[in-house]
Amino acid sequence: MESKVCPICGARIKGNMEDHIKYMHPEEIAKQEMEMLDEMARQQQEVMKEMRERYPGIYNEFLEELAKDDSREIKMICANEYLSMNEIEKAEKLFTQMLDNADAEVYNGLGICCRRKGDYDKAIDFFKKAIDCGEVETSVANICDIYEEEGKFYEEEKFLKELLKKHENGYLYALHSRILTMIGKYEDAEKIATKAIGMGEDDGYIYLAFSLIMQGKEEKAEEILREFNEKHPDRLHSYILLANIYMERNVEKAEEYLNILYEKTKDPFILDYLISSFLNIGKMERAEEIIKEALKLHHLPQYHLLYGIILLMKGDDEEKEFEKFIEAFPSKEAYIKVIDIYIDAENYGKAWKYLKKAEIIYGSDEIFKCIRGNILFQEEKIDEALEEYEASIGVKENIDAYIGMIKCFMKKGDIRKAIEACHKAILITDDEELQNELRYLINKMGG
Repeated sequence: MESKVCPICGARIKGNMEDHIKYMHPEEIAKQEMEMLDEMARQQQEVMKEMRERYPGIYNEFLEELAKDDSREIKMICANEYLSMNEIEKAEKLFTQMLDNADAEVYNGLGICCRRKGDYDKAIDFFKKAIDCGEVETSVANICDIYEEEGKFYEEEKFLKELLKKHENGYLYALHSRILTMIGKYEDAEKIATKAIGMGEDDGYIYLAFSLIMQGKEEKAEEILREFNEKHPDRLHSYILLANIYMERNVEKAEEYLNILYEKTKDPFILDYLISSFLNIGKMERAEEIIKEALKLHHLPQYHLLYGIILLMKGDDEEKEFEKFIEAFPSKEAYIKVIDIYIDAENYGKAWKYLKKAEIIYGSDEIFKCIRGNILFQEEKIDEALEEYEASIGVKENIDAYIGMIKCFMKKGDIRKAIEACHKAILITDDEELQNELRYLINKMGG
């Protein structure tokens, strides 16, 4: 019998080649099957994308019918498709139907739905369940993003530190390095990032550069980022950091890196970054060009918010865009974002308008009472602001209201009461800035 050469191991086989491959190379068969499934999924996604873009009405009807299928795989495809379309309620309904046999993908899907709705506590719970199912990196990244959106940097650092005791890997060390940089522990961040790189995690380069930039070691950071670019020319974080390095000292160079990013991707979150960055360097026309393109490409609420900011800066009718943002993201958080924008723009009349609308819908809780205090403080109505901050704490102790009280007492020249408020704030969060503020106040009173 004529022998044949196995294409995998090179051995000469006289018997049945299929049997040899089946029993001697099962991992290769599994790999080929997975590649075939991935290719089928890719082709399916391309077909669905084309149909969605060319025939949106027909596509929506098709998707609704498809979602009625009992197949878990088909429900998952439909749920993820609804997520990509920002149809949160429809996606959440399908993910919920799969809870009886939930895995990490289901929990992550529900976590993303809750996150987009602004229900962050519930989102974190779902992401933690995904971690328990064995999927760590995507879930952790989402949890960290939520903590950062809420400004809970110390909670994030504690969460990652605890998680690393159970799941020690380079990616988690890279994230730990990032949050350490964000809370000002730059040298610790540099060490942790170097450890991540040593474990083969290339994101460590990004966070190492981040920590170096914050230490003023910009030339060394540029070397690290260029090394990263050589290894990963298609990765984008390095261009973001390089743009950030030059944002203050060389606008033309920063613009060069921003344009490279624009040419490389139309990812919605990169477009978000580009719009904000072009605004920061005074390129409003360029920012407006990109936001108009982003609104055509993606149906994400934050683009209406950003476009509203641009229109506000230009003196045009910004409210229509803010209303679209709130309509697409109907939540307390959406109102807070709009109110904060008007406070920053010193347009207190419209800040009051949106605050009162929000209070009618959601009631006046500690957050809205604190915002009332913020507006009154900016209007120089210090005693009224102080009353609102005290009312906010009366509902629930919170750091923002205490900080408002500190500012009020300092404005009134009552250093002793400012110190008392600072002590109470530190009991909630042992923040380094608050400790510095407390030392300053004690020295001021002593002086």
